[in-house]
Amino acid sequence: MNQKGFTLIELVIVIAILSTLACIAIPRLSQAQDSAAVLKTRMDLIAIDGAVAAYAVTKGAGASDISLTQLTASGLLPAEPKPPVRLAGLSTGKQYCIDGNLGRAYVLLTAPEKTVLFYSDTDLSR
Repeated sequence: MNQKGFTLIELVIVIAILSTLACIAIPRLSQAQDSAAVLKTRMDLIAIDGAVAAYAVTKGAGASDISLTQLTASGLLPAEPKPPVRLAGLSTGKQYCIDGNLGRAYVLLTAPEKTVLFYSDTDLSR
């Protein structure tokens, strides 16, 4: 008698192989998403730094006098950047901020019982 189809053992082996591959691939996908979120955050902060510097040159204002809304309204930022929702297990704030005292553009990252400040590399207070 000619049988068509797979035996139970063959199906179990295929499911075991697929689940092993999934266990390898899913954490790597999560790491790639976190890397992309970090890169997006860094690029947003660089864009904000450039817009603040341009605004300060044209208007003569310090970093403490500038908001993201002003940068967007003046055309220096095409749209107000939004931080990623999740970054390496941390929740991000609702928006980027500019702190004249710190001299940096930043976004707050929070997790249970800790807060992290993710800030730009450029000192805007100069």
